[in-house]
Amino acid sequence: MKISLLFFLLVAVSANAAENCELTDEYKRVRKEVRDIVYGDNNDYGKCRNAAFNTEYWLALSKCVENGDGENIGGGCAHLVGRGKYLQPADTSHCEVFKLEPTRELAQSLLRQIVQERSVEKCTNT
Repeated sequence: MKISLLFFLLVAVSANAAENCELTDEYKRVRKEVRDIVYGDNNDYGKCRNAAFNTEYWLALSKCVENGDGENIGGGCAHLVGRGKYLQPADTSHCEVFKLEPTRELAQSLLRQIVQERSVEKCTNT
């Protein structure tokens, strides 16, 4: 009985040690990258929206320059556009096709996929 209990404890401790590994720096970088993609703007949806906003800014700036409104103003047209003159709400409706619902399962799946593709080691060999 004591031997089987001791054996069970040794197996449990070694299994627990395998689960509590020290993560490699590369694995931590991939995990952060995945977090930025799933929960942040570093995905196609965020990039599309940013592009639409930037396009609207530059269109407004070109209208201001074309009209000559920024010539006698400190900061010029960039100041006027930054204050909202000429700026129209950006149409981002076409970006909806890229929208994803961030979930923990999605993040874990993407993490596994990237780790496998890049052959990233999860734990240090200590």
